[in-house]
Amino acid sequence: MSAFQIVENHVYHARTKHIEIDVHVTRERVKSGLIKLNYVRSEEQVADLFTKALTRYHVTYLLSKLSVINIYAPTCGGVLKQNGGAIDWNK
Repeated sequence: MSAFQIVENHVYHARTKHIEIDVHVTRERVKSGLIKLNYVRSEEQVADLFTKALTRYHVTYLLSKLSVINIYAPTCGGVLKQNGGAIDWNK
């Protein structure tokens, strides 16, 4: 949501001074239609995998979004069983 507000609001913000040039470039590209900003729910933020403490299920789900697999996990016919889109390492 912050990215949307920064791109859409043309007012100078002291907290965004360090990204001033990037904001102008991004604004220009959004306005021209080259870039489209999409909202991503907090639960879907893959970067959280590297920056936050998460539950085991959430880590497994985000790893599956990155196509990371456990090469030591038991397999069934060479295919990992999936549970709701997330790889279940225990099955």
